[in-house]
Amino acid sequence: MNRLERDKYVAWVGYTTGDIQIWGQYERLFDFIFEEYPKTNRRFDEISLPTLFTLSHAIELGLKENIKFFKKYHESKHLSKFENWTLLIKSHDLESLSEEFKSGYNKLHKKVNASKEDKEEFNKYFKSLQELISLLDSKFRNL
Repeated sequence: MNRLERDKYVAWVGYTTGDIQIWGQYERLFDFIFEEYPKTNRRFDEISLPTLFTLSHAIELGLKENIKFFKKYHESKHLSKFENWTLLIKSHDLESLSEEFKSGYNKLHKKVNASKEDKEEFNKYFKSLQELISLLDSKFRNL
């Protein structure tokens, strides 16, 4: 194995500056799983629970990063689902995080006087997110 081949196996763990970079790594992981795992001719149920846990954590990071983004653009520092920012950061509650995300979006949407179509499109995607969170919650509730 030459140096370039060996370098593929070197991981700079901790070499990120925020959740958004970690979220990007999760995205690449899922792309890899869904592109490569079928080539093994094995069943997805053999890796389903770890995959779902990983998906849940990726959603958590994505929500937190978007909540932080929205926070920069509206005056209200008041959180709707958490008593303070520390509790939000420590939370793994996807339902509460998604509601906080929606609240941040609505505040920003109102502030910039965005279009009704933008709001409708957001609500369409948000509904899909809620369905996914509900599915994940039902799978993990009894574990």
